[in-house]
Amino acid sequence: MMLRYLGIALICCFPQLTHATGYDEMNQYIQDFEQSGLTRFAPTSMKRVKAYQGASMLAYEEQGGFNDTLTQSDQLKKAIEKTMQALDEAKNNAASFQSIFPDLIALEKEARKALLYHHKPNTLAEPQVQTLFERAQTQMNLTIKSSEQGQLNLARQAAQKARTLFYQSIDKAMPKLVEQTERALSRARSVDADDYAPQTYDKAEQAFEALEAYAKDIQQLPEKRKGIKRPKRIGYALEMAVYAQKIAIKVKGWRRNKGSYEELYLNNKHERLKLAKIMRIPLDYDNVEVDITADDLFKHIQQLQHTLEQERQQHALQIAELNEKYQVMLEQKLHQQRLQDQKAFQEKIANVKAALNSKLARETFEKQRQQQVRDLFQSSEAEIITNLDGSLLIRAKAIQFEPNSSKVDSAYFDFLGRIKDALDLYPSRTIIIEGHTDSTGDAMQNRKLSLARAEAVQEFLIAAGMDASRIKAVGYGEAKPIATNMYKKGRAMNRRIDIVIQAPR
Repeated sequence: MMLRYLGIALICCFPQLTHATGYDEMNQYIQDFEQSGLTRFAPTSMKRVKAYQGASMLAYEEQGGFNDTLTQSDQLKKAIEKTMQALDEAKNNAASFQSIFPDLIALEKEARKALLYHHKPNTLAEPQVQTLFERAQTQMNLTIKSSEQGQLNLARQAAQKARTLFYQSIDKAMPKLVEQTERALSRARSVDADDYAPQTYDKAEQAFEALEAYAKDIQQLPEKRKGIKRPKRIGYALEMAVYAQKIAIKVKGWRRNKGSYEELYLNNKHERLKLAKIMRIPLDYDNVEVDITADDLFKHIQQLQHTLEQERQQHALQIAELNEKYQVMLEQKLHQQRLQDQKAFQEKIANVKAALNSKLARETFEKQRQQQVRDLFQSSEAEIITNLDGSLLIRAKAIQFEPNSSKVDSAYFDFLGRIKDALDLYPSRTIIIEGHTDSTGDAMQNRKLSLARAEAVQEFLIAAGMDASRIKAVGYGEAKPIATNMYKKGRAMNRRIDIVIQAPR
């Protein structure tokens, strides 16, 4: 049954064009981007998109609403082209913000959960929590605006303020959040979730223990705190408790083996969601309760088939209308289009098959490539760290700078040349050069110095022949230590240059 789903989904997944050739297609690209939720990270660019979209609509109406690419006026073609250029700019700005501030986006999501979950439904949030969250949102919006305008220093300052305020709002919500989570666990126990949904309930209890420990710790005087880490997923314990309650009710209804039915339910749900992702059905996949029924999957498949049939019928009508005036040209165009569609579809199917069959080969290739990077350096010169997100970090331990200087000594040219060789192994990846300092001295001056040192390394690599468009330099100052600044050795470790080969998009 699942293979039938997959086959239908593959047939429906025609390749997307990179450039709109018609008015309707342009509007569909804009709608898809709006539904993705990413327009928030490019508000200024989206204003331009809407302005050009309005100009396209006027040109479209002036030519009588006829959308065939053969009869489009030059004015409409130019308006569509301008709109798509503005849309590409908006997408690039949104992607840039996501790559620079992923932690801030994730933190905002957790702070929002704390705001929503810390009070009972249909009751008002705690005023302090609400106020802190709203102030954090203001700084978040300033970060987005500054980033889009290219004012990265201002964006980073606003981002730091937003982080502080989001953390404060989360901490203020903690007592009530613990209380609401404890009630949710109690409700789950009341329906025997510990028996009928043991895996989910145990996860909820473990998450609650971590949440409660952190909440108790921050209530202590600073000198008595144990330094317990804040849970990364603030609302996870409550969500899992509610989810365990729902699963238990469902499993109890089956009135049979308790553990096996929960596993069966979760496995079947996982398979349904995999198919939903393949068919690009918009769902909140981060929500632990998200699910989709088999009936809904069939409805989406039927909708896709209906849309394709409508498009086929629309194309047939257009062909009939143009046949008398543009018979020869139309036949040539249709023949070319058929060939392109067939080729694109065949390539799509071939790519899907190749992707399924070559996963092991890609992993092997990546391991070999990472080993090539390691072979370029001695352990005393650089540390190579593979991150779970697919990015690779080269910690350039060999590079040292004079105090308060960003000049790269010629003694490091050979080492930096090997750094370039390593980066050349990843020609399609974006490179982030990070400058870091210890906590000695003024924090603002440290940030400026770390940025200047990162830019010095960036300039060397560009001068050595690397593409400047894929190399970015950032300075974190003392904000991201990897060791304690209490001792000389730790401070030396914190004064570093990290080169991040970002994960493929």
